Amino acid sequence: MAVMKKSLLTFCAILVFLLIFGQTVVSSQEPETVTETGPSETIEESEAVTTESFDAAYGKYQDEMEIYRSAHDEYLFKKAQYQRFGTLTSRQEAQSATVLMLETRDNVVISYLLALKTRVSEAIGVQDSTEEGLKVRIDEEIGWFTDHRNTIPSAGTLEDLEKDSIEAQSRWKSVDPLIYEVLAVIAHGRVLEFTDRTDEIFGRVKNKSEDIRTEERDEYTFSNQKFDILNRWVFETENRIARSKERKSDAESAITLLAKRRSNALSQYNEVITILGETQLYLKEANTFMGEIIREIKTAEE
Repeated sequence: MAVMKKSLLTFCAILVFLLIFGQTVVSSQEPETVTETGPSETIEESEAVTTESFDAAYGKYQDEMEIYRSAHDEYLFKKAQYQRFGTLTSRQEAQSATVLMLETRDNVVISYLLALKTRVSEAIGVQDSTEEGLKVRIDEEIGWFTDHRNTIPSAGTLEDLEKDSIEAQSRWKSVDPLIYEVLAVIAHGRVLEFTDRTDEIFGRVKNKSEDIRTEERDEYTFSNQKFDILNRWVFETENRIARSKERKSDAESAITLLAKRRSNALSQYNEVITILGETQLYLKEANTFMGEIIREIKTAEE
């Protein structure tokens, strides 16, 4: 479920951009391209939402997306009427529809960021300082889109709304790397938790094998051949854990680079996920080898 939700967030990061900033707005009888924008909430509201679960926050994002789609359809209809008739009434209706569409578009972005913030709060393995730093940066973006949404109704003309839309589009491009950084940190936290758990289990398994090695009672000790087998599995486990930590370190360096990226964040994020996948594979192998150690300890010699 957690992996699915992470994938959903990745998909939504792309979906939000395509649906929200990938369309055009017409601001006069002669079509002029204008990219759209959307909704927002006050800081007080955003702080209240952070106490909700990710499922609730994500559900709210889906609701805002449906509202935006409806407003966008109405905007397209009013735009077409204005382009066809060019009357003062059709212009005013087109402007009102554009205002609503841009407001709801900001609301989609804000609700998405709130869901992302909640996901960080629920993530495992993420250091408190990292979590707080990301949440502060997400709050900054929520605040920006909130202020932007609240200024949209003050636009006097369709041309002003066009400028507001372009401004939001430009801001979203700067948010994109942050989103992928957050997703990478969440994935890294899960692997870090897996690493800590593997270390803890291996420590216990290794201590048990050492206890047996120092056992002086014949009925509780093993032959040299049996210890050779145990030593081999211990060595292989240590090797896999060491390799996993090397790749985890590589992933941490890649996340640092991702945090500095201003473009191509998706490609850097994919690199992080690839490295973390290799890290996880080494850990799974280590756990398999530990299973062999336990099996050898539990199996009586003939």
